[in-house]
Amino acid sequence: MFSSKKDKGYLLPTDPNEELSFNRKLLFSLLSVFAIVFIINHVFFIEYEISGRSMEDTLHDGDIVKVNTLKKTPKHDDIIVFKHHSDVYIKRVVGLQGDKVEVAEGDVYVNGKEHSHEDSYLESDHMLEGYDNMRYFTTCMLSDSCEVPKDKYFVLGDNREKSKDSRHIGYVDSEDIIGTVYKSTKNKPK
Repeated sequence: MFSSKKDKGYLLPTDPNEELSFNRKLLFSLLSVFAIVFIINHVFFIEYEISGRSMEDTLHDGDIVKVNTLKKTPKHDDIIVFKHHSDVYIKRVVGLQGDKVEVAEGDVYVNGKEHSHEDSYLESDHMLEGYDNMRYFTTCMLSDSCEVPKDKYFVLGDNREKSKDSRHIGYVDSEDIIGTVYKSTKNKPK
């Protein structure tokens, strides 16, 4: 940096302390931005590795998902990560509070509309087949539709045949939600 001396017609360097001060401020600003991005990315967005087949064909064993821990109020079809006792699960939200969930002849209905093989993320061989797979259903009686209680969610794995979900563990309490998946990275074959 140079300053102009009009009376003598030549350029002189400015005070070296001013230039050093500017460089320090710039470095401090860059480090501050980096620290903020790092903290946000590692505190509010947590990575989890998928273990198991319950979310196939959407997510596969070994895939990595980023979870937004600030988004704890999911919508229909959001994929959430939640804790149940000492375990951590990843499932798709099928029913919100006040929704009526019904299981009939292997299909799932939410508010009277089928929520099953018609959805793009489900393969037809992942449908619920009969009531044998529902024998652990603890949320409500199979013969009736169940209304999802306040501050609860009904969740299912996309691979319905291989999933331990609301049919087994009951409703997910809103306080148990860790966050909503916003990004996934496919496992690369070895």
